[in-house]
Amino acid sequence: MAGLLVTALMLLYGHRGTNRLRLWRLGQEAAHFALPGDADIWRRLVGETNRRINQAHDQAAAGASALLAALEAARNAEAASAIQAAEELPAANPAVPDSLA
Repeated sequence: MAGLLVTALMLLYGHRGTNRLRLWRLGQEAAHFALPGDADIWRRLVGETNRRINQAHDQAAAGASALLAALEAARNAEAASAIQAAEELPAANPAVPDSLA
């Protein structure tokens, strides 16, 4: 019982006076930091950092989307040209000519 009380007191003591802020990172879990000093300054800094990370993520997603659209268009054009080439092939000669049948 005393151990639980000591643990709870240490936990409360550790949380006093810290500013806990979350930083979003691309492709990773969010990082949590405890920073000293005025919270408003740190919130502005972390907010700007998160905004830039989100902007970089959006740009990467837009680039990947454009690349996928270009690949899909190329695949569709290739399929259309293959279909057109198949339609233009002359009809195959029958194995048995009509005159012999």
